[in-house]
Amino acid sequence: MDSITTANNEFPKRVLEQAVAAQRIRPSAQTAIRLDLRSKTVITFTEAPNTVAECAYSLYKQGNGWQLGIHIADVSEYVCEGSPLDEEARKRRGTVRNSGNYDREMLPAEIVRLCGLVPGTDKLAVSVILDLDENYKVTAAVCEKSVIRVAAECVYSEIDQLQLASDSSSVMLLRQKYAPFQSIIDNMYELAAMFCIERSRRGGLNCTYYRRVYKKDDLGKITAFSRVAEPDSRAMLREIGYFAAIAVGETMKKQNLPCIFNGRGAVDTATLDYLSDLVNADKTVTDPAKRAAEIADLAKGTTYYEFVCDTLAEHVPCADFSVTPIDNSFCATSTVVSFFSPLSRYTDLLVQRMAKTVIGAKTPRNLNLNRISKLLAEVCAEATYAEQFIHNNRKAFLNDCAADFVRNNKDKVLTGFPVHTNNDGSVAVVMDCGCFATVPAEIGKGYEYSPAECASFKVISAEDAIIVEPVK
Repeated sequence: MDSITTANNEFPKRVLEQAVAAQRIRPSAQTAIRLDLRSKTVITFTEAPNTVAECAYSLYKQGNGWQLGIHIADVSEYVCEGSPLDEEARKRRGTVRNSGNYDREMLPAEIVRLCGLVPGTDKLAVSVILDLDENYKVTAAVCEKSVIRVAAECVYSEIDQLQLASDSSSVMLLRQKYAPFQSIIDNMYELAAMFCIERSRRGGLNCTYYRRVYKKDDLGKITAFSRVAEPDSRAMLREIGYFAAIAVGETMKKQNLPCIFNGRGAVDTATLDYLSDLVNADKTVTDPAKRAAEIADLAKGTTYYEFVCDTLAEHVPCADFSVTPIDNSFCATSTVVSFFSPLSRYTDLLVQRMAKTVIGAKTPRNLNLNRISKLLAEVCAEATYAEQFIHNNRKAFLNDCAADFVRNNKDKVLTGFPVHTNNDGSVAVVMDCGCFATVPAEIGKGYEYSPAECASFKVISAEDAIIVEPVK
């Protein structure tokens, strides 16, 4: 497996030259041959103000139903297959950002600014437009190359504050700021809630997403960490994204259009058995995805809910890509087509590129199916490899961060979950900071523990492997 070098984020000269040259491509030159959506109220959601977004949203009442639009930055228009830009993105596989400590961009800043969806500027996009009836069922779905103009940028933290029933001055100011778009935001939450209910009914995994933020001191050593829950606004957008990805997949399948399906496997049986014991879940359920969903639901409100969510997220396999429908444990269906992050994930750029080819053809009759089938298979293999590359590197990086935290705090009492006793009598522990540790056999054989409870440990050694002993 390749590895990402953390020290260098510089792009080769020829890549930067092409990124500068790409700025000559003007959206105005393509307005006549694209769906013009600039009159639609389109909004983005970002982590912080003045941040480039990859995806934008529109939502309108339509009779008794809705028209939902998901508008994805058309990166493939600027990053041509086989170009220096494409080859560099292919090499990097994706943008890697780990809790603010290390950034590595997939594409140069010039391309990010050019393609990214920012307010007040005409941008090229690929738009997924879904017509929904009063029961939130899709009655029509189209995918078109478009031109959009973002009306406003919504910041996650501010949108979450707006949901509070508060008359504080800060909330009142935010209400004024977002007043022109408040009905759209409220309706998006309503739709997302219904989508989540339907997805959960099918057996989709529904739990809070947490990420650990590791903090460095002035010497660059990781000395602290915190666990941050996913904002409600991001969870809302994720539900809308799941729904749209399913709708695209189902529509293309019905029309016999070749496409790339995104699958994500279920958690392994050993992990599910362990978590089932924690929450007293039914072990007779045979569907792994439904088992994981039930465990997450039963864990809610318990002291180890964060641990269960972390474990489920850690053990869900990285995505696979296929020309035929493939199980997706999150969506609890097999027809998922997603390309919502083409600026930061090479997988999404690949899928977007192929989707645009099919969009341009309109019907299978206009495609060279033999050639396209071979090309799709090659893209699926490349996308799967890219996904594994990013997943494995991110996992390794976070493990290194957690181990560094332990080494820098080895004189302190740390917490973790004992998970099982090994054959040799040692005990495996998942430390709260995110790495694995071991209680040695001579101590572990006499160690009585409850896997449902967080315990205290003292570090014995943190050189090659992390060795700990329980604090009584």
